[in-house]
Amino acid sequence: MKLSIFGLGYVGTVMGAILADRGFHVTGIDVNPQKVEDLNNGCSPIIEDGVPELISQHSKTGTHRFIATTKYLDAVESDISFICVGTPSSSTGDMDLG
Repeated sequence: MKLSIFGLGYVGTVMGAILADRGFHVTGIDVNPQKVEDLNNGCSPIIEDGVPELISQHSKTGTHRFIATTKYLDAVESDISFICVGTPSSSTGDMDLG
């Protein structure tokens, strides 16, 4: 099954690494080209037990099950998409759920 994850911050990266380890093919999309390059090179931007090892094992350097990109169209053909982006905040710092 092909999955896509929009947003490769703490939630998206950890989720993508775990799902890739469970055998899913994950395409992670993020606007930060440096983060995408690091992930594809097997380097995790997240410090969490086991996550750097999973990223290294399943990125382009390993099983190829967790691929990162800045191109959102690469995720169009996924079976399921997850949105893991931050909640916008207002000028006062409150969550803007509008």
